[in-house]
Amino acid sequence: MYAPRFFVSMMCALLVFAIATYIIHGSFYTAFLQTVLCLVIIQVGYFIGVLLMVAKEQKRMQQKYGFSKEAGPSAEKSGTENLPPIAHSPKLSDF
Repeated sequence: MYAPRFFVSMMCALLVFAIATYIIHGSFYTAFLQTVLCLVIIQVGYFIGVLLMVAKEQKRMQQKYGFSKEAGPSAEKSGTENLPPIAHSPKLSDF
């Protein structure tokens, strides 16, 4: 879901919806309220869609790389423990 394209499409759909609602009901107030309600419904749907895509990707990554929450940290060291200490402190001229 490409966000900028979604927002432009959403605004176009809301504009058409607002115009159609105004023509049907003849009331600006009713058209405005129904358009705001439609906007909230679309945003909730977009949020749920993004959550589902993230969950799907997480599941795919767990299957591909074998990650799981139950597995604790590995016994391997990260390698930073064997690095020598820094010989000098940084100076302003180093940046």
